[in-house]
Amino acid sequence: MSIEARDPILSGLDELAGMADGDQVTDRMAGISRKARTNRIRHGAVGAASLAVVAAGAVGALQMLPSGDAINEPAPGGSPTAGTESTVPSTPAEPSVTEPAVIVTDETSVDLDGDGQADQVRLLVPKGERVQGRSDYAAAEVTRASGQTTEVQISGAGTPKVAGEADLNGDGVPEIQIVSEGEDHSWWTVLTFTGGEVVAATPILSGAEWVIQPETGAMEEEYAGATYRDFQVTWMRDDQLVTWFTGRAWDRDSSAEVTLFPWALDGDELSLGGQSETLCVTADPATWTNPEPC
Repeated sequence: MSIEARDPILSGLDELAGMADGDQVTDRMAGISRKARTNRIRHGAVGAASLAVVAAGAVGALQMLPSGDAINEPAPGGSPTAGTESTVPSTPAEPSVTEPAVIVTDETSVDLDGDGQADQVRLLVPKGERVQGRSDYAAAEVTRASGQTTEVQISGAGTPKVAGEADLNGDGVPEIQIVSEGEDHSWWTVLTFTGGEVVAATPILSGAEWVIQPETGAMEEEYAGATYRDFQVTWMRDDQLVTWFTGRAWDRDSSAEVTLFPWALDGDELSLGGQSETLCVTADPATWTNPEPC
């Protein structure tokens, strides 16, 4: 039985509304017609709400069944019911983080180009290619105050670090001295600003001496068809890059007489120059960077 059939007032209003619809004088019945239509809408809404409550109660009853069977239908609101495994991750997947391809071994800030503003220098070696402190490639990344960035290759295969910031050519602008230290050998690189760019100075032949690199360790040099074996040590001495070498094979178990030279810088060329000194060192490595008169 419908709601309207059980409500005599509603039926009466419908009857009067029907009479009003057939009456030519609609003004007398307009209010009753509106009232009847309003009641039909109101009772329809109440009926729909009642059905919704009944349906919700039925779902609740199903969820409380004592059988323990999982309910696969979603609960009101779209969320999975109790006992249902969700295929949607409870938390978002964590984004993968790309590890840097290089390692910064040292850095400094110095006015390398002479513009009165500090430039940033970072020493880099590739990650994953370092074996026992060695790397096949190392570079100095120089970012000038203007924003221009230059990458300069560093000599050697050791772990680089900044050893000094000294003016080697006397122009009032410092150069950066970098040492790449290995287990039994070290290599030096001098960064200088010339020709509008930062470069690594190139060691060249100087005077009657054979070509020599600013390094520390045992050396073999070819000059005029002969092979020269020596041991040499390079370091910073009072803001000056210097190297001494034995000029002959040295057993490193006894004292030795060495010849010390300062390095001179002209443009991008690094050479042995200035007054040489004859000094002596002992087998103790502590004396190698502090040679004394013989």
